[in-house]
Amino acid sequence: MIIKKTPDENFLDAQIALLTNAKVGELDEYLAAAGLNPQSLDERGTNAIKGALTSIQIAKQTSATFAALAPARQKEIASRLQIKRSVFSALSEHRAIVSSIPVRFLKRLADELGAGVDALRLALSTPVISAGVPQYKSDDAPGTPVQVPFEQLLREAAMSEEEIAELMREDG
Repeated sequence: MIIKKTPDENFLDAQIALLTNAKVGELDEYLAAAGLNPQSLDERGTNAIKGALTSIQIAKQTSATFAALAPARQKEIASRLQIKRSVFSALSEHRAIVSSIPVRFLKRLADELGAGVDALRLALSTPVISAGVPQYKSDDAPGTPVQVPFEQLLREAAMSEEEIAELMREDG
């Protein structure tokens, strides 16, 4: 008795074929049986990879721009954003948990840096950057800096509750 497979079962067969390194022709047959166009999937996959690589390159440029700002420009941006320089430095060192930064603030920071919000978000999501050349007086190296919520950075900078509330406010 021949049992006709559902599209989901055919798609599962295609996934198994992909994972088991099946020949391209065999994989294409499974995909076609699942109602998918193998050529279209190749193109979509290639385009997705190109898009991701482009996003990463833009994020790298944004991160480099952020890190290379002259101290006077850092001070100017911090002043316009109404944050202390220590908060600005923490942001440039990627010490804030990006998801904790209000979108409203991210947009303002992106505008100041001449970057897109998505590129800035991706740039800030990379691992923590340690400041400068490692120099320390103790026998042990200091621990790796950890990312903390944006609000915690504001509090550690001794900003007032009113300033923190304004910076944490989302338009809505």
